[in-house]
Amino acid sequence: MRAGLFLVALTLVLISCGTRDVGNSTAPSDRASSTSIESTSQPPDTTAPTAVPPTTAPTTSPPSTTTTTESPAIVVRTGAQRLVDSDFAQFSGQQIGLIAHQNSIVDGGHLSDAIAESSAVELAALFGPEHGVRGDADAGVYVNDDTDPETGAPVFSLFGPTRKPTPAMLANVDVLLYDLQDVGTRYYTYISTMGLAMQAAAEAGIPFVVLDRPNPLGGQVGGGVLDQGSASFVGQYAIPDVYGLTSGELANFILSTDALSGIDGLQLEIIELQGWDHSMVWDDTNLEWVPPSPAITTPDAALVYPATIYFEATNLSYGRGTEIPFQIVGAPWLDADAAARELNSRGLDGVTFTATEMTPELLAGMTVEPIYLNETLPAIQLHVTNPTSIQPTVVGVHLLEVMFDAAAAAGVDPLSRPEWLDQLSGSSRLRQALTSLVAAEDIVSQQFDERADITVALEQARLYE
Repeated sequence: MRAGLFLVALTLVLISCGTRDVGNSTAPSDRASSTSIESTSQPPDTTAPTAVPPTTAPTTSPPSTTTTTESPAIVVRTGAQRLVDSDFAQFSGQQIGLIAHQNSIVDGGHLSDAIAESSAVELAALFGPEHGVRGDADAGVYVNDDTDPETGAPVFSLFGPTRKPTPAMLANVDVLLYDLQDVGTRYYTYISTMGLAMQAAAEAGIPFVVLDRPNPLGGQVGGGVLDQGSASFVGQYAIPDVYGLTSGELANFILSTDALSGIDGLQLEIIELQGWDHSMVWDDTNLEWVPPSPAITTPDAALVYPATIYFEATNLSYGRGTEIPFQIVGAPWLDADAAARELNSRGLDGVTFTATEMTPELLAGMTVEPIYLNETLPAIQLHVTNPTSIQPTVVGVHLLEVMFDAAAAAGVDPLSRPEWLDQLSGSSRLRQALTSLVAAEDIVSQQFDERADITVALEQARLYE
């Protein structure tokens, strides 16, 4: 019954709006098919630049008699927005499972609410990643199964003892939707949740649908590549730290390159972004920034997150307990003025550094037990000066080198959790290079060589310019 309803609905959608096969060109013929709703397949938003639907011939309009002094604002429509605008037409009559968090917003409301209110589909279950369906859990804190107070739907945790949807969780689900705003980094746990959910959908024989959202880092690729055999929940795939794809494109990459086992037979669909390309910064989208996790408070925080995340493995504070986590680094022994001068002298693209102070505090909803609680620390603050040119993984290596040098001068070992540094970086190479006093520019060069081959495969998985 599920398969029949789905095939009928999908056939109608394919006829009316066109699809893109994003798997067959690179995947073996006996692997799963994957389809992607193109950005011109839904009726255009009247506030966005319009496109001629594929089945409609171009028309000629009379010359304009008005003079336009400025270009129309760029408006990006997310996959979730486009699905809601269609009133879930392609899934009519289906029981929906939704992987969502606080950023799963459409028209100012949560996507789960829109599904629950629709007469076309039914909300069978919600699945909560790290931070939960409504975003009320701190980083690393287990999320419990629950009942959603707004919709009454059961909420199954995917960030606790169970990280992968079980057959029982999917028993009443006809199609599994994924709508998580990511930040384009391998160690952000949402993409691990996505992969495990893809496996579960393949095992259950139900479609897996990615509702695509922009990558705040655009198309940038950087950092080192995860070693085979080093997979963890902060690194599921052999990809660089910064991989340059949207979630939909990453799912396409995973399926077409066998980057994950257990997804044979998966029917992957991607409801694409409309009006977005990899050259855009967040402000170009006109989308509201809703923190995808409590510490990624602004688009600038997302941009520098890959530069400072590794300080989780050190005895330096990276701003937890302040209003600008991941945008500031400090320690009691740091000579902040000297460190800022050294970093600025290196001429790193798109960023400057200032010496300052910070005092970590307990901030409700943002942090639990920050290091150096209530101590005033000398610190270095990162300022994004050009979001299109900053290379956060390069900045991060230079920042680590300068801080490790400062620690050595103070007689301090900065590494408090070396095993966590290895997990985050995907191998022991970064740690060994830092402790062996390898220069930052040489580490960056080595990382470039590591990712040379995988970069080609990543580019082939792209759905957008």
